[in-house]
Amino acid sequence: RDISNDAKRCSPNSSPGRSIGGINLKKTLVICRGWYNLLFFPTSLSNTSNIGIARVTQSIDFYFAVSSPWTYLAGPRFEKLIKKYNLKVNWKPYDVPRVFALTGTKPVPQRPPQIQANRLNELRRWREYLDMPLNLQPKFFPADPTPAAHMLISAKQTGGEISKLANAYMRAYWVEEKNITDTATLINIADKLGWNGRAVFESSTGAAVLAEYEENSEEAVERNVFGVPTWIYENELFWGQDRLDFLARAVESQL
Repeated sequence: RDISNDAKRCSPNSSPGRSIGGINLKKTLVICRGWYNLLFFPTSLSNTSNIGIARVTQSIDFYFAVSSPWTYLAGPRFEKLIKKYNLKVNWKPYDVPRVFALTGTKPVPQRPPQIQANRLNELRRWREYLDMPLNLQPKFFPADPTPAAHMLISAKQTGGEISKLANAYMRAYWVEEKNITDTATLINIADKLGWNGRAVFESSTGAAVLAEYEENSEEAVERNVFGVPTWIYENELFWGQDRLDFLARAVESQL
């Protein structure tokens, strides 16, 4: 069917007093104008909100570990990004030490002292710039991220939204001096956010959770993920909290 005739009938020049097929143009003029622009002026797609067309949900794969200060620092800005663009996030906690071993990256305590000193300087600068609380050398550093990762996967498998739980675990470690390898601590934090912490923990040691954690880790290696935080959007990898602006631009370009 040639839809150009429909568009012409619905063009902005149509008289609002006329009717087409019994439809009052006065009531449909705004909608018709929107469709006319979509058909003949594609650059007006950014104005689709005027005609009630919902944006297509964008999907992002997020590879992270709660033991990373950089992931913690990215948290609030990433949450704003999620809300602004209505993003669907695939949360993928993974085995960072394993990936480090495969890529030749040394854990922080094993890095040269000069690199460790610079890391602390960078964390201090970003803490001040973002105005976020952060203990540069937390009491329980370094911490194994695996128990918290298992809890997050377990919670996710129940169909829950885990962003708040993930951010709470990071805050507990990097701000509140809590031990995120301690079972009671992990359960208590989950309880405070409305989860059944004990139930989440009990399922966190099950085969389904362990399988997903393994899958996330293997997938990270296959997709050239080498650190945290890492986002993959439209097959493009963005590593580091200081790349969030580039991620936002990439999402914006697809709208």
